[in-house]
Amino acid sequence: MISVHSIYPQKLYKSNCLTYTLEYLDSTVYHDIGESEEISRVLTLLGRDTSCHVRYDDSWSTVSGKHALIEKNGNRWRLVHLSKTNQTYVNGKSIQTPYILKNGDEIQLSANGPRVIFKNRKNIWRRFLYGGLVFVAFLVGLLIPSPLYRNYQGLVIEDDVEALIDTTNMVIDGGTYNGSIIKNSQVRNGYGRYETESGSVYEGHWINDRLIYGTRTTQSSTYSGHFNSDLNNDGFGIIKYNDEYIERKREQGLADSDITTKYIGNWYKNNKHGIGRSYKKDGRIEFGHYSNGEFRKVPKANYQVGSSVYGIDVSHFQKDINWNDLALYCDRNGNVHTKGAEERIYMQPVFFAYIKATEGATIRDEMFSVRMTEAERHGIVKGAYHFLRLGSSVESQLKNFLELATWTHGDLPPALDIEIEAEIKKYGVGKLQSMALEWLEGVESKMGVQPIIYTRENIRNKYLSDSKFKKYQFWIAKYSSKRPEKMDWQIWQQTEKGDINGYEGNIDINIFHGNYSSFIKFIGINEP
Repeated sequence: MISVHSIYPQKLYKSNCLTYTLEYLDSTVYHDIGESEEISRVLTLLGRDTSCHVRYDDSWSTVSGKHALIEKNGNRWRLVHLSKTNQTYVNGKSIQTPYILKNGDEIQLSANGPRVIFKNRKNIWRRFLYGGLVFVAFLVGLLIPSPLYRNYQGLVIEDDVEALIDTTNMVIDGGTYNGSIIKNSQVRNGYGRYETESGSVYEGHWINDRLIYGTRTTQSSTYSGHFNSDLNNDGFGIIKYNDEYIERKREQGLADSDITTKYIGNWYKNNKHGIGRSYKKDGRIEFGHYSNGEFRKVPKANYQVGSSVYGIDVSHFQKDINWNDLALYCDRNGNVHTKGAEERIYMQPVFFAYIKATEGATIRDEMFSVRMTEAERHGIVKGAYHFLRLGSSVESQLKNFLELATWTHGDLPPALDIEIEAEIKKYGVGKLQSMALEWLEGVESKMGVQPIIYTRENIRNKYLSDSKFKKYQFWIAKYSSKRPEKMDWQIWQQTEKGDINGYEGNIDINIFHGNYSSFIKFIGINEP
């Protein structure tokens, strides 16, 4: 699916007209940008990020957050590739350098994704009349081209899909389909529910008869993730097996250590393939590389997955995270590496992620919503945090956070980030404490969950040791091999130079104060 997040380009040329036609929507949408002040260029971002003007649905896993842009450079339009991890194609060929667009060029941000067609169009009606023109001149001007007529270039995202209609109990391949199809066909397109003859139910958003991302429910399991054209698990997905299935495996003689209750990871044609983690009936967690359904054991590993629970925290500064392949490199004892470690044999899973939501009274992280969705779809426990600024009213900061951030049962508690000591010295400890308490109490009142406090160890010891904060748990930043001195912390940010698979660059790595069993109790759930 492609949708419009913000139809207006960030910069416009005077009297240039952009016309958008969006494919894979229930109806075709046109929008005429019209006139604006003359400034440097037209800029249209394409990708999955919420800030993109043309936004791809999150089911397009091979499309980056800010994947490409189309801009006007002088009298020419050009396509600029932005992604470090994925490809941009023009007329079927990958490009890396800016590409000068020609009429009819076909752009794809994914090898088999929706097409974006670039076209030039002329607008043959007048945009304005100069004052003083007489009516005769106006009539002549309508018939004879003159300098008053302007040529307008346009960007068209073409809709190759015909009109969509809803259908009920349509028979397709022996099963029944209820949902959106292309008119006068049996091509599923849009949201729909398909039940096979055997009773398996597939539900989600279909594109040209393919369920890109959705849910499959069978007698033995529920799967949510990506599918191929044959409705096989393909790409990243999460499968959970029901009690009946598990009991049947026991009756077949399998030990609890060999029975998978849940798998979170990559698939290829219904086989576990790539990085993933399996939860076993005996409580053990298996994590690493799978190949055609078989787990590849790593020799001489001296740790159990889940004895330590690691996570990351991210903001818009961390670009192009590959959520499908996230893993933390560690030594043979399970201790995670910082940047520069040569040994990359052993890995730990990313169990949780704190994601920046807001800062101060007005700043909202542009990646927040996408990151929350990505974490949830990848089986990573998510949480939101707010960066406190003492120069803005706490009421406005509460409003900013509560309007954007969400919390549901099973999420990490919201976190208040307190880390600028210069502000504390400027505005005073009393103001820090009163603002922090008002924010914490306000969030708890509105969200129904007690927040935690993120801060550096020295700030915690100097300014937040007051009894007023005794009931709150802490997320402590201390970049050292030694744990924080006070033991009332729940999360310890060990390093800002984490070395992980799935992201190039520095990233914060955190460890929970306890094992996996303690962690799921901390977030209030009773199952893996």
